[in-house]
Amino acid sequence: MTSIEELNKMTKMYFSQSFYESFTEYIKEMELELELLKNEEIMALETLKDVTEIGGFDVVVMDNLREKYPEKFNESGGMDYVWFENEIRPKNFIYLRHDKNSLSFTIQNGPIKENGINGCQVDTLIEAAKLIIEGLNKQFPCRENSLAITKLDEALLWSMKRKLDREKRGVEGFNKL
Repeated sequence: MTSIEELNKMTKMYFSQSFYESFTEYIKEMELELELLKNEEIMALETLKDVTEIGGFDVVVMDNLREKYPEKFNESGGMDYVWFENEIRPKNFIYLRHDKNSLSFTIQNGPIKENGINGCQVDTLIEAAKLIIEGLNKQFPCRENSLAITKLDEALLWSMKRKLDREKRGVEGFNKL
Protein backbone atom coordinates (compact mmCIF):
# COMPACT_ATOMS: atom_id res chain seq x y z
CA MET A 1 0.00 0.00 0.00
CA THR A 2 1.25 3.49 -0.74
CA SER A 3 1.42 6.07 2.01
CA ILE A 4 -1.55 7.94 0.48
CA GLU A 5 -3.60 4.73 0.50
CA GLU A 6 -2.64 4.13 4.16
CA LEU A 7 -3.56 7.69 5.07
CA ASN A 8 -6.84 7.33 3.21
CA LYS A 9 -7.63 4.09 5.08
CA MET A 10 -6.80 5.63 8.49
CA THR A 11 -8.89 8.71 7.73
CA LYS A 12 -11.87 6.53 6.84
CA MET A 13 -11.50 4.55 10.10
CA TYR A 14 -11.18 7.48 12.50
CA PHE A 15 -13.23 10.34 11.06
CA SER A 16 -16.77 11.04 9.93
CA GLN A 17 -17.91 10.29 6.40
CA SER A 18 -18.15 14.00 5.50
CA PHE A 19 -14.61 14.65 6.75
CA TYR A 20 -13.41 11.57 4.88
CA GLU A 21 -15.00 12.80 1.64
CA SER A 22 -13.48 16.28 2.07
CA PHE A 23 -10.11 14.78 2.87
CA THR A 24 -10.29 12.46 -0.15
CA GLU A 25 -11.10 15.43 -2.40
CA TYR A 26 -8.16 17.35 -0.91
CA ILE A 27 -5.79 14.42 -1.56
CA LYS A 28 -6.97 14.24 -5.17
CA GLU A 29 -6.29 17.98 -5.59
CA MET A 30 -2.80 17.53 -4.12
CA GLU A 31 -2.09 14.61 -6.45
CA LEU A 32 -3.22 16.77 -9.38
CA GLU A 33 -0.95 19.63 -8.25
CA LEU A 34 1.97 17.21 -7.94
CA GLU A 35 1.26 15.89 -11.42
CA LEU A 36 1.20 19.46 -12.78
CA LEU A 37 4.51 20.15 -11.05
CA LYS A 38 6.02 17.03 -12.61
CA ASN A 39 4.73 17.98 -16.05
CA GLU A 40 6.04 21.54 -15.72
CA GLU A 41 9.32 20.28 -14.25
CA ILE A 42 9.32 23.19 -11.82
CA MET A 43 11.90 22.73 -9.12
CA ALA A 44 11.49 24.63 -5.86
CA LEU A 45 14.95 26.13 -6.03
CA GLU A 46 14.19 27.67 -9.42
CA THR A 47 12.30 30.23 -7.36
CA LEU A 48 15.70 31.37 -6.03
CA LYS A 49 17.19 31.79 -9.51
CA ASP A 50 17.68 35.56 -9.22
CA VAL A 51 18.28 35.70 -5.46
CA THR A 52 21.77 36.97 -4.63
CA GLU A 53 21.42 37.21 -0.84
CA ILE A 54 19.31 35.80 1.95
CA GLY A 55 19.23 37.32 5.40
CA GLY A 56 22.12 39.62 4.55
CA PHE A 57 24.35 36.74 3.42
CA ASP A 58 25.50 36.32 -0.17
CA VAL A 59 24.25 33.22 -1.96
CA VAL A 60 27.09 31.38 -3.71
CA VAL A 61 25.69 29.77 -6.84
CA MET A 62 28.00 26.81 -7.18
CA ASP A 63 27.12 26.41 -10.88
CA ASN A 64 28.60 29.88 -11.52
CA LEU A 65 31.96 29.27 -9.82
CA ARG A 66 33.32 27.45 -12.87
CA GLU A 67 32.58 30.48 -15.07
CA LYS A 68 33.88 32.98 -12.51
CA TYR A 69 37.06 31.05 -11.57
CA PRO A 70 37.90 28.72 -14.51
CA GLU A 71 41.50 28.38 -13.28
CA LYS A 72 40.24 26.64 -10.12
CA PHE A 73 38.75 23.73 -12.07
CA ASN A 74 40.57 20.92 -13.83
CA GLU A 75 39.78 19.58 -17.33
CA SER A 76 37.30 17.03 -16.01
CA GLY A 77 35.41 19.73 -14.08
CA GLY A 78 36.77 18.98 -10.61
CA MET A 79 37.14 21.96 -8.28
CA ASP A 80 40.23 22.86 -6.29
CA TYR A 81 38.72 22.12 -2.86
CA VAL A 82 41.66 23.55 -0.93
CA TRP A 83 40.97 26.89 -2.65
CA PHE A 84 37.23 26.54 -1.97
CA GLU A 85 37.74 25.76 1.72
CA ASN A 86 40.28 28.57 2.20
CA GLU A 87 38.84 31.32 -0.01
CA ILE A 88 35.11 30.75 -0.51
CA ARG A 89 33.75 28.88 2.52
CA PRO A 90 35.10 31.17 5.31
CA LYS A 91 33.29 34.22 3.85
CA ASN A 92 30.10 32.55 2.57
CA PHE A 93 27.48 30.48 4.33
CA ILE A 94 24.76 29.79 1.73
CA TYR A 95 25.39 27.58 -1.30
CA LEU A 96 22.96 26.93 -4.14
CA ARG A 97 23.38 24.24 -6.80
CA HIS A 98 20.78 24.44 -9.54
CA ASP A 99 22.22 21.36 -11.25
CA LYS A 100 21.44 19.28 -8.12
CA ASN A 101 18.42 21.30 -6.87
CA SER A 102 20.33 21.75 -3.63
CA LEU A 103 20.52 24.57 -1.08
CA SER A 104 22.91 24.30 1.86
CA PHE A 105 23.82 26.47 4.81
CA THR A 106 26.68 26.78 7.26
CA ILE A 107 25.07 27.47 10.63
CA GLN A 108 26.61 29.84 13.20
CA ASN A 109 28.74 27.92 15.68
CA GLY A 110 28.61 29.60 19.08
CA PRO A 111 27.70 33.16 20.07
CA ILE A 112 28.79 35.86 17.61
CA LYS A 113 30.38 38.10 20.25
CA GLU A 114 32.45 35.16 21.49
CA ASN A 115 33.24 33.45 18.13
CA GLY A 116 32.64 36.04 15.41
CA ILE A 117 30.35 35.42 12.48
CA ASN A 118 31.07 31.92 11.22
CA GLY A 119 27.68 30.96 9.79
CA CYS A 120 24.11 32.07 9.37
CA GLN A 121 21.33 32.07 11.94
CA VAL A 122 18.16 29.96 11.99
CA ASP A 123 16.13 32.96 10.84
CA THR A 124 18.14 32.89 7.60
CA LEU A 125 16.81 29.37 6.96
CA ILE A 126 13.28 30.56 7.72
CA GLU A 127 13.73 33.45 5.27
CA ALA A 128 15.00 31.02 2.60
CA ALA A 129 11.97 28.76 3.11
CA LYS A 130 9.71 31.79 2.82
CA LEU A 131 11.37 32.90 -0.44
CA ILE A 132 10.92 29.42 -1.94
CA ILE A 133 7.25 29.19 -0.95
CA GLU A 134 6.60 32.75 -2.19
CA GLY A 135 8.11 31.80 -5.54
CA LEU A 136 6.02 28.66 -5.77
CA ASN A 137 2.92 30.57 -4.70
CA LYS A 138 3.40 32.98 -7.62
CA GLN A 139 3.28 30.01 -10.00
CA PHE A 140 0.77 27.87 -8.11
CA PRO A 141 -1.19 30.13 -5.73
CA CYS A 142 -3.18 28.47 -2.97
CA ARG A 143 -4.45 29.16 0.52
CA GLU A 144 -2.00 26.72 2.12
CA ASN A 145 1.03 28.46 0.63
CA SER A 146 -0.30 31.83 1.78
CA LEU A 147 -0.80 30.49 5.30
CA ALA A 148 2.70 28.98 5.34
CA ILE A 149 4.15 32.35 4.25
CA THR A 150 2.20 34.10 7.02
CA LYS A 151 3.49 31.64 9.63
CA LEU A 152 7.07 32.03 8.42
CA ASP A 153 6.66 35.83 8.69
CA GLU A 154 5.37 35.27 12.22
CA ALA A 155 8.38 33.07 13.06
CA LEU A 156 10.72 35.82 11.78
CA LEU A 157 8.93 38.41 13.91
CA TRP A 158 9.22 36.26 17.07
CA SER A 159 12.90 35.68 16.32
CA MET A 160 13.43 39.44 16.00
CA LYS A 161 11.52 40.06 19.25
CA ARG A 162 13.78 37.55 21.02
CA LYS A 163 16.89 39.27 19.61
CA LEU A 164 15.67 42.75 20.64
CA ASP A 165 14.84 41.48 24.12
CA ARG A 166 18.32 39.92 24.45
CA GLU A 167 19.94 43.16 23.23
CA LYS A 168 17.93 45.15 25.79
CA ARG A 169 19.19 42.85 28.56
CA GLY A 170 22.79 42.97 27.26
CA VAL A 171 23.06 39.22 26.62
CA GLU A 172 22.71 39.09 22.81
CA GLY A 173 25.74 37.43 21.25
CA PHE A 174 26.72 35.63 24.48
CA ASN A 175 25.91 32.23 25.98
CA LYS A 176 23.74 33.81 28.67
CA LEU A 177 20.07 33.83 29.53
